Amino acid sequence: MENKLKAYKVSILVPVYGVEKYIEKCVRSLMTQTYKNIEYVFVNDCTKDKSIEIIESVINEYPDRKNSVIIVNHEQNSGLGAARNTAIKNATGEFIMHVDSDDFIRKECVQKCVEAQQSVDADVVSFGKNEIYVDYSRELLPPKTSDKEEMLCAVISRKCSVAIWGRLIRKSLYTNNDLKVDPRYNIGEDYQITPLLFYYAKRIVNIQEVYYEYNRTNVNSYIWSYSEKVQKEDFESQKIVYNFFCDKGQQYVDAFQKCRQRTIIRSMKSTLLENKDRQYFYELRESLLKIDRSYREDTDFFERAFFYISNFDILRMYLKLSMFVKHKVLNK
Repeated sequence: MENKLKAYKVSILVPVYGVEKYIEKCVRSLMTQTYKNIEYVFVNDCTKDKSIEIIESVINEYPDRKNSVIIVNHEQNSGLGAARNTAIKNATGEFIMHVDSDDFIRKECVQKCVEAQQSVDADVVSFGKNEIYVDYSRELLPPKTSDKEEMLCAVISRKCSVAIWGRLIRKSLYTNNDLKVDPRYNIGEDYQITPLLFYYAKRIVNIQEVYYEYNRTNVNSYIWSYSEKVQKEDFESQKIVYNFFCDKGQQYVDAFQKCRQRTIIRSMKSTLLENKDRQYFYELRESLLKIDRSYREDTDFFERAFFYISNFDILRMYLKLSMFVKHKVLNK
């Protein structure tokens, strides 16, 4: 099939820090792609473990791919956002694909994305992910739409994945529009960029197949350290997006308010279950109640309690119960 396509170069970009337990599986999934014209850009963000040694060892097993591998070394640890910026700067492919170093992709991933891209000359191709937990997994697909405006609002509101991975992206969307992650923030760095990519894209396509394996068992990942400091980084990333879209249409403002509502509720959940900071919890709740009531219908059934239950301890008990019920439903 590939010989019928325009076999342009695809750059796969991988930030690396503290992933020696997972990186071998990630690299093997990249080396064994059915698509041939791939460049690999690994960014070593001063990892302290053996991740880079493992990468180099695995690469040596694939001589046909070895010359297409670039390892860029940061002089100091700069964080995930900066690593993504470095990877994009060093990529030479017409299209790029982000893969996090504790995840992996299915062997036909790049091939299928290239085929989908060339079917409509898309600027962004999105595809499904399989979320892997300790005792279960679940598959999530992108929205069934090829309408850019609909997809953009879904991304801004976080009704679908805002991850920068799980997509094939035309690199010129970054370079022509000077899109970069603010390196001060390691949470919400995807959200800073993904909506803007869809805004500048002319055509998109969503594949209703799963090609990305998203590892949620890595307890050292940023997603499992949603502390108050990290939460505030997330809110700062959202301000960047709001400042870009606030004068571009009410539909974007509405989508953003739904995103903010979701993020505040997520932060409240984390505060209830983890750091148990009552003062910060009530600050969050006050912010939540300031959002227009018309957006509340966008929350799911369980989350609506956050608008009506003010007692910290009661809401914490309710949250634990709702999580138990959801877990049972997912494991039926």
